[in-house]
Amino acid sequence: LTSAFIAQKNQKEAESARRRFIFDDFFYPQLGLLFQRHELVNMYTKNNSLAENSIGLKAGSLDVDKWSPLTLIVLRSLPFTLTSSQLKAASEIIWDLRRPMPMNRLLQGDVGCGKTVVALLAALEVIDSGYQAAFMVPTELLAVQHYKNIIQMLERIDADERPSVALLTGSTPLKKACSIRQGLETGHISLIVGTHSLIAESVKFAALCFAVIDEQHRFGVAQRGKFSSK
Repeated sequence: LTSAFIAQKNQKEAESARRRFIFDDFFYPQLGLLFQRHELVNMYTKNNSLAENSIGLKAGSLDVDKWSPLTLIVLRSLPFTLTSSQLKAASEIIWDLRRPMPMNRLLQGDVGCGKTVVALLAALEVIDSGYQAAFMVPTELLAVQHYKNIIQMLERIDADERPSVALLTGSTPLKKACSIRQGLETGHISLIVGTHSLIAESVKFAALCFAVIDEQHRFGVAQRGKFSSK
């Protein structure tokens, strides 16, 4: 393949070699993830006999009417209708959240295709169970944008049902930042949007269960690992 690509004896061979390189670039990382999933499955089934029937390698989805009450309230209050692809992605993530093993997923899509609303619906699923969710983004501008979008998507539901959402960046005033960190540690803040500030030692969560990293390629491996470990 390499020789065909370099020599380019003809356009057809060169195109075939190019496609194979692209395939390999996608295939081997996926194969590595599959091996990791096998290891997780073996670990959890070994330590939890009750999980044997609920853990499988085949992906599934959860019917919309079986989502948590809070998630359904927000879904039905949105001023727009989700596409079939958005509903499918959210259903698969929510299904995965209910399994007794950690989830590690990549949600991929074009700019403006609705990835934020899918992530929000999944976050609401854990929030309704008493846990916390966090969105970490690479820039302050993007953090503010996500925060405003989330606030807008939640503003149509009753105030007593609306989860507490906060924004934490490097520009957050010291007094407000301290208040936000305290709210995260006590559990009064259910959803936080922020930049690298979220991985600071001073940021502690009461019960973080769902962590979203936007544009993860702009974060280092150590940064992503530190965020996930919180």
